Amino acid sequence: MTEEERARTMAVSVKEGASFSVQQGLGERNVQPFAVFLGASAGWFGLAIGLAAFAGGICQILGANTVDRAGRRKWYIVTGAVVQALSWLLVVATMGFPLPWSVAILVLSQVLYFASVHFTVPAWFSIMGDVVPAERRGRYFGVRNFWCGTALFATFAGSAFVLDRAKEGEWLAGAFALLFAGSLVARLVSARYLGLMHDPAYAPSAADRFTLVEFVKRAPRANYGRFVFFSAAISGAIAIAGPFFGYYMLQDLGWSYTDYMVALNVQLLVLFSTQPLWGRIADRVGNRIVLSLGSLGIAAIPLLWLVSSGRWWLFGVQALDGLVFSAFQLASGNYILDCVTPPKRARCTAYYTFFCNSGVLLGALLGGLLFDAAPAGASVLGVPFARPFHLVLVASFVPRALTCLLFLPAMREMRLAPAPVSIE
Repeated sequence: MTEEERARTMAVSVKEGASFSVQQGLGERNVQPFAVFLGASAGWFGLAIGLAAFAGGICQILGANTVDRAGRRKWYIVTGAVVQALSWLLVVATMGFPLPWSVAILVLSQVLYFASVHFTVPAWFSIMGDVVPAERRGRYFGVRNFWCGTALFATFAGSAFVLDRAKEGEWLAGAFALLFAGSLVARLVSARYLGLMHDPAYAPSAADRFTLVEFVKRAPRANYGRFVFFSAAISGAIAIAGPFFGYYMLQDLGWSYTDYMVALNVQLLVLFSTQPLWGRIADRVGNRIVLSLGSLGIAAIPLLWLVSSGRWWLFGVQALDGLVFSAFQLASGNYILDCVTPPKRARCTAYYTFFCNSGVLLGALLGGLLFDAAPAGASVLGVPFARPFHLVLVASFVPRALTCLLFLPAMREMRLAPAPVSIE
């Protein structure tokens, strides 16, 4: 790979990420409000998120196996992007069916949406690990994520304005269809940019291949294995509450789409604008410290949501949420690149996602059941909760805190090691 090919691929990847983020801002971020519009319960939405995440984890393993056998990566990334774009047709089709069929089709669309993109992740992660030099990863991905966040912020803000105007004019179904059509187009543009990336030579040896069972056996003795189990546990804990903040804001608190957008965009604005800062910090002190700071902050977030339901307070909590998730997101991605040798990155990324998404499945199902089943005024250990979602927040806080206490002390810094290590 020449330096010109490296530079061109890194530049194209920024444009691709921005296009992908437009898809998220117009469509993915509005799936939860769309589910509320269809009349789906929180339990049904939790099922959609959980099954989609689990299917995505399975598809990452399939993607890693396929890439290892074929020795090509870019073709599978582009194909997965096109399939994900077409999944928006299925989302729009839900409006032609009554309950419960419309919700069932929405669940199916989310499974296809996330399965198709997760199939591409091992190959994409492997290519970017080869293309971006180790000493520049923190800064590069910080800048890339900043522009992705800017695109997501702008399009999501615009979509909220459209939905509020559509609600007033009673053409909400048409507005959702328009936004989802825009998502389809944006993802096709993203697929075009993916096709322009350079795919360096990739020829993993038989020694670089190992099964999921072999990975599990080695994991307790390897730093990367402990990191995977930590990530799976905290992903499951986050998913107990994470998928249902939209239901809480739109249904329980009666917020408008604009209020909902502001809450999410405050988090996004802080998350992406601080990525370059966290990237510089990670390059200087290593990823373990940044990962620990982000994880401890994530553990505290549910308690802050219990303090008040006032808009300005929750906007402030969302800003803090963006700050700590920014650290966690950046450090997690870099930690994988630091821990794993290049030939094993696709497979190790797939196993990482499989365990994380298995945690999301369990967490989302539990959270959905609690949200729908908990009566108003329920109490735990004598402490009353005014709303069912408050009980969900407590159920999310406890495993978040325990995960940090159990796993973080055992994590080792890998960025300052002389070379990436394998999981063996």
